Amino acid sequence: MLELLLCYAIAVGSWRATRARHGLALTCSLLLVYLITADLLAAWAVKGPHHVFDVFSYMFLGPMSLPYRAASLLPLPAAALSHPLGLRAARAVISAVASWSCLRESAQQNPLLPRAYTLDGIAMPFAGAAVIELIESVLLLWALTMAAHSA
Repeated sequence: MLELLLCYAIAVGSWRATRARHGLALTCSLLLVYLITADLLAAWAVKGPHHVFDVFSYMFLGPMSLPYRAASLLPLPAAALSHPLGLRAARAVISAVASWSCLRESAQQNPLLPRAYTLDGIAMPFAGAAVIELIESVLLLWALTMAAHSA
């Protein structure tokens, strides 16, 4: 469910950044889409049979919901598999940079101007995406710790 909220937040942020022609936020959103796609490709390359329900299970339960298969030869999905916490931290930092940039630019303007409202509207989905990424990182760290203690 967190993946679905994350994709929704990035889609809304991308749409608002495109409409407002905010270059840094749009660049960050495209980079986030690329990193989420790399995570999805890593999950599909390492995990089971490919069919349409893989997308739904990924969106609601994350990459761990897909069954296991052979390793990937693609560089970024392989890096996503070897450093899942690093990938989530990178996505959280990119989301935070987009949000911070918009909020900083908005703070320099008169709060009654429409451009300030637009920048605040761009910043909020990216801030939400950063929070979701941090929650996913904590949950993944907890799962890895529990797996290490059970072995």
